[in-house]
Amino acid sequence: MVRDSQLNVLWMSGRSYQPMQTISHHKHQFYQAQYVVSGQIELTLGHEHYKLVPGNWVLITPDTPHEYTFLKQAQIIDWKFNIDPSLTPIIAPIFQYPVLKIGDSAITMNITYILQLIQKSEWATLLDAKTLALIDSLTKTVLLQLVQLVSTQNIFTSTLIAHNTLPAEVKPVITYIERHLSDSLTLEELATHFPYSKAYLNQLFRRTLHITPNQFIQQERLRYGKQLLEHTDQTIEAIANTVGLNNNYFSKLLLKYEQQTPREYRRTVRLSHRQNVILSDDFDVTTQPQS
Repeated sequence: MVRDSQLNVLWMSGRSYQPMQTISHHKHQFYQAQYVVSGQIELTLGHEHYKLVPGNWVLITPDTPHEYTFLKQAQIIDWKFNIDPSLTPIIAPIFQYPVLKIGDSAITMNITYILQLIQKSEWATLLDAKTLALIDSLTKTVLLQLVQLVSTQNIFTSTLIAHNTLPAEVKPVITYIERHLSDSLTLEELATHFPYSKAYLNQLFRRTLHITPNQFIQQERLRYGKQLLEHTDQTIEAIANTVGLNNNYFSKLLLKYEQQTPREYRRTVRLSHRQNVILSDDFDVTTQPQS
């Protein structure tokens, strides 16, 4: 039997993500469990690639590198926690199958309740003590239910939904684009760097990402620009130059997709950081990816 004292919840958050938003490659020193409420997500976990859909659980061990691309607007509940070393033999088999779909009604009911509490608190800058205690209790209950369910049932063959979704031929092109956003990227230039014609590059991106290379470049520039607005104090003009856009066009893109000016977006997204629920006083939130 797994006991409450064997599990220490560090952090829980419920967050929404926009299409083609990403969380870049990172790793951390604790365990992580995520539940996909809505959307469609590409996850790279170690050397494997997974496609996530609503109802999926993601289980991540310490020091495992991972990154995300949100193909559709998505909502995720995220837990970060530590466990007592005595639990390691029990949970080790679970993390061999890091993406699962579990239809347990008790877990689903508690997840729904947690989501309702998060949504209810979105208008408040701080959670009251009663709500925080309730979320703490529900969080531990869900994680304990998950560990106990998976450790006592042979569910892997029927519920595991992990498969490679990005062909190897498109990955170096994406990496090149991400590393050269400040350059004048064009379809012609990409065709000179890779053994693909312009027509094939268009076909490749439409087949794998459902957009053209030029659309992907624009979305990546906007995504990185938003990250810089959120995490740095650089001027808007400097950020626009860093992502290969002029100041006016960067502002137009942000207005089109976020309905906010760069200054409004920076203020809004920084305020939203206060909506996360921190359950352990010694958890360093500044070290966490905030995309």
